[in-house]
Amino acid sequence: MPCAYSSDRKSSKCVSNAAPVSKNVSGSNPVWRALATRSRANQPADEEKEMTEAEKRQYEYHREHQCSNQPDPSKPQTKTMTEREIGRAMFGLQAARSIVSKAYNNLGRRDPYHLRKAQKTFGQPVSFEVLDSHVLRIKSKLESLVMNQNVVAATCDEKRCNDGDHNFVAVTEDNLSSILLCPFFFLQGGRTVATTYIHEAGHMANIDVNWAPGNEKYCRPDDTIECDNICPLTGENLLENVDAWMRLTYCIAMSS
Repeated sequence: MPCAYSSDRKSSKCVSNAAPVSKNVSGSNPVWRALATRSRANQPADEEKEMTEAEKRQYEYHREHQCSNQPDPSKPQTKTMTEREIGRAMFGLQAARSIVSKAYNNLGRRDPYHLRKAQKTFGQPVSFEVLDSHVLRIKSKLESLVMNQNVVAATCDEKRCNDGDHNFVAVTEDNLSSILLCPFFFLQGGRTVATTYIHEAGHMANIDVNWAPGNEKYCRPDDTIECDNICPLTGENLLENVDAWMRLTYCIAMSS
């Protein structure tokens, strides 16, 4: 997903770690395409009648969070989270905190395997001290997040979440003080909601401070994490790549 920066890193607009789902292109990413709900207009009438009340609620929930409108800047860009949204957002945040805490603890063992994994990921020498520092910065940002304070739900009229053609997952605010959870966030699977927080916390921790405007690169076009080949990007300083740090952190946590 694109991440637009101004010349000042502190006025960044950083979009989360998963590929956007296209509303108009049939060849959109299959990871996200599988999440798409069918248009009510395309459902046979008898199929719609057969939906249970629970199925109807689920259908409406998906429709509300799969933005199909063109964003309207005159309408509210944020909203108070519903109880169901808070539950999903808290699940993801707690999972993210657990993953990063485990990674930080695993680094404390000073296992050479983790150092080799990091050096392979970044394509350059790296010390345990650097790993400790960056993971701790992400961990601290995750611990500072509070629902409806510095974790806020965006609406389908927030253009950074819905550009009229794609749905995005999350956005780091311009001053790095908070995260906007896009409507599409609430349709993601358990690992993705957790790694989205880790990715955005990396932006809040200013790990990518030296990146050029508009040049954020993602390790992969979707949320696949392969711990044997964490970030197959070339020509990048991956020590300043938030996506690489997110994926490495996850793999270190899952290593034992």
